[in-house]
Amino acid sequence: MKTYQIKVTVKKSKPPVWKRCLVPSGITFSQMALILDEIMEETADNGYEFEFYQAGIHLREWTGEENTVRKYNFDYMCASDTYVDSLMDNEEWFTFRSGNGDRQYRAEIEKRTAQEICYPSVIKQKESSGIQEWMDMEVMNRELEQLFRLRSAEPDCAGYEELRQRIEAGNNGLDRTDTPVSRTEHNVKCTDSRLKEMAGLLRETLASDLTAKIMNEIFDSETGETVDQEKMYNSLDDAAQQMRRTIRERMFGYKESEGESRKPDIIEYLKDATRDELKEMAEDLELKHYKSQNKETLAERIKEEILKPDVMEKRMLLLSDDEIEAFEHAIEKKGGYYPSYREMETLDRLYALSYVISYADDYAEVPEEAAHVYEEINTPEFQRRRQETFWMYHSLLFTELLYGSAPVKVIQKMMRKCLGRQLNREKIGELFHSIPEKLNPCVMRDDKVIFKEILREDLYLKVEASQEGKDFYIPTAWEIQDYTENGYPTRDPHYRRLKGFLAKKMKLNADEAEDLMPVIWGKVSMGAGMSDIMEIFDNIGAIFPSEDAVREFVQIMTDVNNNTRMLSNRGYTLNEIVQMMPQTLKGKLPTIVPMSSAAADMLKESAGDLKKMGFGVDLDSNADEIPVAAMPNGISGKTVTGSRKIYPNDPCPCGSGKKYKKCCGRNK
Repeated sequence: MKTYQIKVTVKKSKPPVWKRCLVPSGITFSQMALILDEIMEETADNGYEFEFYQAGIHLREWTGEENTVRKYNFDYMCASDTYVDSLMDNEEWFTFRSGNGDRQYRAEIEKRTAQEICYPSVIKQKESSGIQEWMDMEVMNRELEQLFRLRSAEPDCAGYEELRQRIEAGNNGLDRTDTPVSRTEHNVKCTDSRLKEMAGLLRETLASDLTAKIMNEIFDSETGETVDQEKMYNSLDDAAQQMRRTIRERMFGYKESEGESRKPDIIEYLKDATRDELKEMAEDLELKHYKSQNKETLAERIKEEILKPDVMEKRMLLLSDDEIEAFEHAIEKKGGYYPSYREMETLDRLYALSYVISYADDYAEVPEEAAHVYEEINTPEFQRRRQETFWMYHSLLFTELLYGSAPVKVIQKMMRKCLGRQLNREKIGELFHSIPEKLNPCVMRDDKVIFKEILREDLYLKVEASQEGKDFYIPTAWEIQDYTENGYPTRDPHYRRLKGFLAKKMKLNADEAEDLMPVIWGKVSMGAGMSDIMEIFDNIGAIFPSEDAVREFVQIMTDVNNNTRMLSNRGYTLNEIVQMMPQTLKGKLPTIVPMSSAAADMLKESAGDLKKMGFGVDLDSNADEIPVAAMPNGISGKTVTGSRKIYPNDPCPCGSGKKYKKCCGRNK
């Protein structure tokens, strides 16, 4: 059986007043309430309440009243029917309100151990003159042993009053069970849970039907482009949010209005995080001697640090113009507001920085203390430096994706396109070194910017050699941000058509199709062949529904391949390279020959277009004819012989697993 170590602190006590104690698993919340009342020296009363804020759950005694759910966004669970294991195994903290209502306690679940205990106990406590002077710990533990000595028994779902009366009658001890299975007949879902389920169901149904209809209509159009699914889903999510608010107001009388401040407190927000999350924040902030500090002290230190003007400046240097605009809009909304789905996504990093607080019902508000500090640092100089740092970071990410290594002057050209002004070599170096080392994907060496991963064994020199001295493609600002934040060119019509094919023909949902796009782009941009792309679909168990679908996919991938910005071309597409190639003396472009059957199939589909561009297409000179035999009428029937073409990069027919050119075709 498990044991929980919890630290129970009197809320708003300064200095903090608390007790650290051990409590058992396998008991109900009614039993836990009885234990906590005794430990915290409260008068026994069955009007207590447990609140698990993150899970959106209240636990109290069942009274049979209709208004069991007291808040629209908290489900009700019956305390005598619910075992503590179901929540304490998964949550980090909870609030306990004693029955007499005088005090509230914050209980942090510090450890879950296999330690066997015979009774609940206090292992440490801190009191404060004028706030709370605790009973002597040894005396308290003797009382706990006498009242709540644990015994293994069948599940006991008695309510608080019945448990208390047993003890008063001298029937001491507490039953715990090895099979803590909660009952649910008295549980009631809140308005918010019901609306979330309803909105989720509607969104899922509407999104599925609407996506299919729009995909069918637009995918078959002359342009071959697909609808912007992301925009459609954002609209559906906005509609679902509005629907929840409207129903709450009209059906349940709950009036939600913007501008009514919820008085967000950064320290309370930080206390909701786990200790590991706080330690990670402390490491990012480069705080010293934080590992031995308790959670409360660590949260206080982090709050103090992130509200320093110079620290806020540093943390905001990698924010985009859109993110800053969304943050300033949130500040203007005095008292908070309900952001749209797109705004919520844009504010995501501000939530992570703890400068915007988001609530369970999607309400967002900037704490006053954060707004005041931002007002102090928000100068033209800060905004200029933020823009420069943001674009430097994203230019380096683009270098990683599509160059491998590049001269500093190429970074200068990229920055000029992004900022609309020229930066000198010294300024470029200064901005490069302002990016935190653990975030910077590159190093600066010999007037070059080089992706760190290709430094070993001078691999970058081989990459440069493979690029054959080609010029560098200089992207626009929106291209840089699109590639580095989404992992592929979301606006490219060929990739949009591919995404539509995945949704319509391969029956992938929007999230699955979106997740595949950066994977496919990554393969194609590195020069992968069709077999590598097909392997992606094998790995996820996706099956092409027909041969026609395969042919359609091959045609789409031909266009994708020809229009993908590639590392080997320093960001140029194959089509762009072709257009830049010098013509031969006879005024003709080279003849293209396939290296594999898949490539031959692609060339067959696009041979007409290639010939119009001046290229020759030769499907035969690079292929060998190999004999094949078949028995169309079964093993006892006549053998029919023939031949088929095999290309150098095809799997060898002998079954070795090697390519034909490295196996049986090696000497041909």
